[in-house]
Parts: sequence; C-alpha cells; structure tokens
Amino acid sequence: MEKEVRHWLPCARPNRYSFLGYENINKPMSCLTARRRHVDVAGENVADEEPQGADEVVAEGSDGVDGNADTGGVAGEKLRTNAGGDTVIYWGQDEREGSLTETCNSGLYKIVNIAFLARFGSGREPQINLAGHCEPASNGCKILSTEIKNCQKRGIKVILSIGGGDPGYSLSSAGDATNVADFIWNNFLGGKSRTRPLGDAVLDGVDFDIEVGGGEAFYAVLARRLSQHSRGGRKVYLTAAPQCPFPDEHQNGALSTGLFDFVWVQFYNNEQCQFDSGDPSKFQNSWKQWVSSIKARKIYLGLPASPSAAGSGFVPAQTVIREVLPFIKRSRKYGGVMLWDRSADKQTGFSRTIKGSV
Repeated sequence: MEKEVRHWLPCARPNRYSFLGYENINKPMSCLTARRRHVDVAGENVADEEPQGADEVVAEGSDGVDGNADTGGVAGEKLRTNAGGDTVIYWGQDEREGSLTETCNSGLYKIVNIAFLARFGSGREPQINLAGHCEPASNGCKILSTEIKNCQKRGIKVILSIGGGDPGYSLSSAGDATNVADFIWNNFLGGKSRTRPLGDAVLDGVDFDIEVGGGEAFYAVLARRLSQHSRGGRKVYLTAAPQCPFPDEHQNGALSTGLFDFVWVQFYNNEQCQFDSGDPSKFQNSWKQWVSSIKARKIYLGLPASPSAAGSGFVPAQTVIREVLPFIKRSRKYGGVMLWDRSADKQTGFSRTIKGSV
C-alpha cells in the first residue's frame, strides 16, 4: 500500500470542543492529523484515540468471536473493544410522549431528533409537523425554543429531522436542494429569519430520514450546502437514518459525500437485515457492511422501542443486551443505539433497561 507523504507548515493553535464523551481537537488545514481524547463526565482524560483507520476493529471476547476473524478490520492492527455508546431518540410524532423538557430531563438520551420537517422542496413551502404538540401555522411551535435550550444546557444535542415516512417532500434540482438547505440554516440553525418556526433556539444539526419522494441525487447537494454553513462558525452536525438494506435506496448519494457525523441505521421493517436470534448472520453481515462502507464518525444501531413502533424488527431489551450489543460494540465506529420513538420508549422503558449496557 502506498503511503502518502505530505509537508505542512507549522500548525496554528488547535480548537477544542467536547461532544459525546470526546474532547475533539480540531487542527487547521496545515496539520497532518487530529486526535481525539476520551473524557469522562467529570472532564478527566481517560485515553487518547488516534484518527480512524480501519472501519471496524473486533476484539476477542467472551462470546467466542475470534479476534483474527475477517470482520472488516485491517490485518495486523491491534484489536480492542469499543468504549460505551449513547442513546438517541426521536421526539415529536406522538403527543402522548410528553414534552421535550421531560424527554431531556429523563437523563436517558444524548441526542434528541425533533421529527419532522415533513414538507419541503419542489416548490413546496417548508413546514414542520409535530403531530399535535403545537401548531406551526399559527407560530405555536415557538414555545419549544425554551425547551430546546434547556436540553442543550444539559449537554444534549437537539437535531432537526427532515423527511419521514409520509409523502410531501422531494428535491427537483441542485438549486432546489440549495434553497432548502438555506431555508433550514436560516430558520432552524445559525442563520437569521423573521419566521423561525421554533423560535430563536439554534438547533445543533440536521438528520436525514429520507424514505420517500424523489430527487435522491440532490440530497448530496443538500448535505454539502449545510456543511458549508458550519465553516468558520458553529458546527452543523449531519446525521442520517437509512434503512438497513445496503446501499440505501434514497440516501446513498448523500452518505457517499463522507460529510455525516453519525448514521443510525434502521435495522427494522426489513427482514433481510434486521436481527433474528435464530439466524443472526443476516444482521451481523449487514452491520459489518455499513460500518466498513460508510465514512461516518459513528454508526448506531436503530431499533423500535416497542413491538407496535414498527412493522417488524422489534428485539426484546434483554436480547439486545445479551446477543446484539456484544457484537456491535467491537466496532471502532460503534456509537450507540437509536430508538424510535420517545412515545414507545416511555411506555416500555426500553432505553432505561439497556442504558447500562449501551
């Protein structure tokens, strides 16, 4: 393998910020590498982690998986087990789930996705749909601004999820994608607009949950434009929730940009890749493919929080603890678990049950 050698000017002072347990050290373009230092909740350093090399690294463990197995890692690289992950939840599609403040104050989640910006693109006026929590047409959702800020003060990232399972959105051109990105920036992120639907709170990023519609090729343009907005200012986190069949039918182009920080794959509603205790190999092979193929910082296991939250693919919490997490936590890119959704989780206590194992 060829080794690329670069010559750099001296580095300027790095910028540091902490997110999801990592102290990120961002160096200017003239620096060769960046290093992440894992820190505990008290802020004490635990261990340094070098930049990602192999997409997946598997360590020998108690469930009999050989550390030398072909699991997507790089031959000869030191094997290790990943540290703990985080839980991500979707909020906004069932008024029985309680308030956003209650969700964040539960202490169960590190990221909350507000679902959804369900209407946009192709000449449509963008509109959020929060299923009875508030009425955006009368500016009634601006009351959420205080709740969003409360979540952020607790160290929780609040992200706007766009798309969803209902028709009502699509992109017709690169220009259309750029316009939608600018609308999102000005109305939900760090831009300025008189008509911000959620008030003056600045959300932390955008989640792509693209399941229907058209213009799939233009979501890459949307991602690039959103990424451009974070240059020189507050970072815009980009996340995605693709279906587990690889490559994703609607989001492969966007994911191929390499701009996404976190990808929570929906391992449900698709029997060919969701977990089955009788034949876990389908899920395991799908997980390894996602981890090795997608250039994202972290990959998350997406699950329904109750049997009724999805058509298929519900896995009991104890099965997740015993049979699923020990396998996926060996991946260097393991990020944690995403659950659909807060309403289901509130009823079953799923996230609370798995919290100590995630």
